[in-house]
Amino acid sequence: MLLDNQKMAANIQFERWTADQVAEWLRGLDMDDAMIPYMHYFLNSGVDGKKLMLMTHADLEKLNVTKFGHQELILEAIDLLRNLKVDLDLCVSLYSICRSSWKGGNHQEKQENDPVGGEFGAVITIIILCGP
Repeated sequence: MLLDNQKMAANIQFERWTADQVAEWLRGLDMDDAMIPYMHYFLNSGVDGKKLMLMTHADLEKLNVTKFGHQELILEAIDLLRNLKVDLDLCVSLYSICRSSWKGGNHQEKQENDPVGGEFGAVITIIILCGP
């Protein structure tokens, strides 16, 4: 389970993606394989996660993504990745606040009433592994 969580965390840290991971992400954006030709341009240009997060229309033009619809699809997907990263960072912050409010007191009482235990605790573990 921990290995699966670590694997998931690595996939969520988009800014750490390699060029190969970015190319695979690009392939998965649509069902009709329209993005596959662009994979080569992204790979040859070394577009990794950091570069992906900063991508603009002009950058896509330089990567031979000239169809406006394809540019929009890619940029919207990048926005979704950015939003997910912001949401994860917020969750980590909320987790820290919640945990700090439960410090001290009776240990057994904490276990029985701990709002970050159980299934929610498993979700929080994944979020922590993702880290800000």
